[in-house]
Amino acid sequence: MRTSSPPTLSNKNKNKSNNNDNDQNIGANNAALTDVTPRIAIFDYGAGNLFSLKAALERNGSRDVSVIQDMKSLSNYDGLVLPGVGNFDPAVKSIGKDKGFLISAIDCKIPVLGICLGMEMLFNASEEGRMEGLKVIDGHVRLLDKKRVKVPHMGWNNIQLVRHKTNSENSIKKRNHVSGNNNDTSDGRGRLLRNIKDNSWVYFVHSYRIFPGRKSRQIVVANTRYGDNIIPAVIERGNIFGTQFHPEKSGPVGSQIIRNFLEICMSNTAVVNPTENK
Repeated sequence: MRTSSPPTLSNKNKNKSNNNDNDQNIGANNAALTDVTPRIAIFDYGAGNLFSLKAALERNGSRDVSVIQDMKSLSNYDGLVLPGVGNFDPAVKSIGKDKGFLISAIDCKIPVLGICLGMEMLFNASEEGRMEGLKVIDGHVRLLDKKRVKVPHMGWNNIQLVRHKTNSENSIKKRNHVSGNNNDTSDGRGRLLRNIKDNSWVYFVHSYRIFPGRKSRQIVVANTRYGDNIIPAVIERGNIFGTQFHPEKSGPVGSQIIRNFLEICMSNTAVVNPTENK
């Protein structure tokens, strides 16, 4: 059974070597965000220090990052981050009556990035708590199997990119009697993982995993293997993004993912004007 653990110094060097292409891409993209200042809100559940996340967003291109305690001001921002610090019930409860403002923001296409717990709370429910989730995405969150793997899953693990064929691709191939993928140059990995290589290493700290509903399974754009479990590591649906790992703790690969999210925020031209709770 394969398990992940914090790498030794030699393993870290190996990981960095494997991610050289990612480092080069990050450097090439630095100029792209030099003169842009996406306004990012981090929602504070009141559960812990958000300094490392705020610093990572600022370091990778956002000069205007605010920690907010309610959702009423989302119209002032280009993107929202739901952090991975805290527990399920208190985090959901902290949003409380402001859920309507969050849903309005999502409907208006403001990009939302959920990290670990922040991603899990977007689903219907979690075994970690008794409250309903935000029900933005169909599916449930369950505890990792303690009989098969060490819980929590803490350490460096690589992610395997998942490429989904679009309906248009399938239609074209069927119409042209094409099989296989030899002539396909499109990239089905989504926007959040742009310039991320397959099997890139990222840092996990979690005890739970998501199980998307049947109709939501194609939102998974990367998996990770922990023991003999294949765990969704990255999700993407429209303007909603989520990572089971912590990009702010994931070195150059995490920095590229953060920069991708910031670029998505800057490309978003929707104006959010929620006027009432739903």
